[in-house]
Amino acid sequence: MGSFDTVNFYCPACGSSIHVQSKADECRMKEYDRSEVPSRIAVDLYGEKVTCFACNALLEVSNNIGKFIPMYLNVITFGDYDE
Repeated sequence: MGSFDTVNFYCPACGSSIHVQSKADECRMKEYDRSEVPSRIAVDLYGEKVTCFACNALLEVSNNIGKFIPMYLNVITFGDYDE
């Protein structure tokens, strides 16, 4: 297990806390809010799919077009799904 940095989000479907890891920057175990993500990490996480373990929603990391921050999660689907 190596070092990484973490970006903290909230599930748009249920509001649960979601932590997404990246190894794109210094990897010093730093935590970032979705509104203060360094650009290298934002590029690395863009399009990353994560699951909310509270409501089982499949989510995708996204951002505003032309801007890296703030990043947010889009709901792709709920419940059982095939990846």
